[in-house]
Amino acid sequence: MSDDRDRVREGNPLEDVIRDYFPLIEDGERFKALCPFHTEKTPSFKVDPEAGYYHCFGCQERGDVFSFVQKVENLDFVETLRFLAERAGISLSRSRGGRRPGEESATDRGRGHKILLGVQRWFQAQLASDGGRAAREYLRERGFTEATLRDFGVGYAPEGWQHLLEYLQGKGATAEEAVALGVARARKGDPANPGSAVASRGAYDAYRGRIMFPIRGLQGKVLGFGGRIFESGPPSDKRKEEPKYLNSPESSFFKKGQILYGLHEGREAIRRGRKLLLMEGYTDVIMAHQAGFPEAVATLGTALTEANVEQVCRHADDVTLVFDGDRAGRDAARKAASLFLPRPVQVSVVLLAQGQDPCDMLAGAAESDSEAFRECLAQGSSPLGFVLQELIGEIGRGSGAQKERIARAFFPYLTRVPSEFRRQEGIEMLARALQSNMDLVEREFQRWKAGEAPARRRPQEAAPRASALPGLEDALIICALSNQDRARVLLSLYPSQEFQEPMLRTLASVIEAGDGAVSDLDVEDPTVKSLYLGMKLRLEEEALDDERAAQLLRDLLVHRLSHRKQQLRERWSRAAEAERDPFVTEMMSLGGVIARLRGAAQADWQELVEIAQQRLDGTRVSEPAPERAGDPPANGVGALNF
Repeated sequence: MSDDRDRVREGNPLEDVIRDYFPLIEDGERFKALCPFHTEKTPSFKVDPEAGYYHCFGCQERGDVFSFVQKVENLDFVETLRFLAERAGISLSRSRGGRRPGEESATDRGRGHKILLGVQRWFQAQLASDGGRAAREYLRERGFTEATLRDFGVGYAPEGWQHLLEYLQGKGATAEEAVALGVARARKGDPANPGSAVASRGAYDAYRGRIMFPIRGLQGKVLGFGGRIFESGPPSDKRKEEPKYLNSPESSFFKKGQILYGLHEGREAIRRGRKLLLMEGYTDVIMAHQAGFPEAVATLGTALTEANVEQVCRHADDVTLVFDGDRAGRDAARKAASLFLPRPVQVSVVLLAQGQDPCDMLAGAAESDSEAFRECLAQGSSPLGFVLQELIGEIGRGSGAQKERIARAFFPYLTRVPSEFRRQEGIEMLARALQSNMDLVEREFQRWKAGEAPARRRPQEAAPRASALPGLEDALIICALSNQDRARVLLSLYPSQEFQEPMLRTLASVIEAGDGAVSDLDVEDPTVKSLYLGMKLRLEEEALDDERAAQLLRDLLVHRLSHRKQQLRERWSRAAEAERDPFVTEMMSLGGVIARLRGAAQADWQELVEIAQQRLDGTRVSEPAPERAGDPPANGVGALNF
C-alpha cells in the first residue's frame, strides 16, 4: 500500500488538486490563497509545490495532498486514496488478500453502484406512475414538496414479488447481484447447500408497497435503501406484522452503523458552518432540509454508534442532538449524550414534546414552524445537564438517600469527560442540583472513584495513568522524532496507550508501529499530520542535543517512579484498611483522640485519666522498624514495572 501512496501522490500535484477547489495566486516559486479552513481577508495559506506541503500562517493548518482532500472532502484515508487514484486514473495494486486497498468485497464496486443507481431511478419512476398515486398523496399530506422528494431521490416500491427483479434482469443484472446488493431476497433452497438458493429456487423483491429512501454515501453514490410502510387508513393485519422501516441488509456496500442519512445532501452547509443536527428518522431529515436546516442528518434506524460519533466529529464542531420526547427517545438521547462526552465538540441535547417529531413540527415549512423549531434548539441542554435532569426526574431528590443515588448514577458520566475543566463544571452542576456543598460533592466523587475499579473496570482498561507533566508528552514526541534509538527507549517507558492527549497518542502509536521511525506517508489523519509537521519544523529550528534528551529521560523516569510509588502506597493503605490492620486501626484511633483533645475547650480530669489508662493498659502495636510511617511495607512488594 506504501507504493500506492507514492504513486497517487506523484500523480496528484498538490497545487493542481487545490486548484480544483479554489484559485491560487503565484507567490514566487510558491502559491498563496485565502485559507479554506478559517475566515481571513489577507491570504496566509501558502502552498509549496516542491515540498508538497501547504501551511496556513493564520490558523497553523498544514499537511500534504492527502491531508487537504481528507479535510475538504471529510473522507478517511482509504477513501482519500481511492478518490485521488480515480482523479489521476491510477489503478491501485491489490493487497495480499487479492483485493484493492479499502475494498470490502470481490463484487465489482463500479457495477454494484451502477445497479443501485438504476434501482433508485426505477423506484422514482414508480412513484411518478399511476401505481404510485397513493404514495404521492401520503407524502403530499405530510408536507413534502416535489422538489424536495426529487433532491433526496425518494421513490416507491409497488406491491408484487418480482417487478424490480424483472426490470434488473432486463438491464443485464443477475438475481444473485440483486440479492448481494440487498434489493432482492433469495428463496429458501436446499438446506445442505445454502449457496444454491438463488439458482435453484429463485429470488423475490425485498421491498413491496413501501416508500423508498435511497441512502447515499458521502460522494453521492447509492449504498442501500430504507423502505417505509404507509397506509392512509388503519394498518391491515398483514402490515401490523411488518416493521415500519426496512433497511438494506449489511453488505460490503451498506454498513448501517457507519452511515449517516442526509450527510451527502447537507455536506456543503455542514462544511461551511461546522454545525450538525443529529435526528432519528429519514422524514425528519428531509423535512428539516426543506424547512431551512440543511445540516440535519440521521442514523439508519439503529442506535448511535461510536463510528457514527467519529464521523460526526470529523464534520462538525457544534452538534445538536434532536430526539422525540417519548421513553425510547429519552433513552436514545441519554446513550448519545454519553457517547459524545469524551469528544472535544460542543454538544446540545434537545427533547421535543412527547408525541412530536421534527417532521410534523416543520411540516409545510411555514416561517412560524421554523421559528418554533429554532426556539426548541436554542433551549437544549449540555450532555451532563441533560443526564442529570433525567436522573432527578427518575429518582427524585427529596431525601439524602435519593441525592446519594443521583450522585452515584451521575459519577460514571463524569468519568467519561477527559477535560478537568468540564468535569469541574459537572461537579458544580451536581452540587447546585442537590443543594449541597461543592467540596462535599467533590469528596464523594473522589471516594467513589477510589472504590469503583478494579473490580468494576472493564477488562480491557489499563490501570489508572499517571498524570502527565506539563509539556512532557509534547517534548517526548519531539525527542522521539529526533532519533530512532531515543524513540524506542522513551516509548518503552511511556507507551502510546499512556498518552492522555488523543492526537499525541495517535502519533506515538504510528512511531511505535514503525519501531521508532516515521515518515510523512505513515501519518494518515490530517489533523495529526498537521501536528506532526509542526513538530518536525520545531525540531529543525531547535537542535536537540544529548544533554537535553538525557534531561527529558530523567524527568520521565522521576515522573513514572513517583507515580508507581504513589500507587503502591495507595494499594497498601486500602488493603490495610480493608483487613483492619491493627497498626492502621491504632493510627486512626490516635488521630481521633488527638483531634478531640486539641478541640476541647475545657479539659476534664477524669476523662483525661480514662484516656491515659486506655493508652497505658491497652494492647500496644509496635511500628515495623524498616519502614517510615506512610510508606508501604517491603514484604510482598515486587519490583517496579511501568
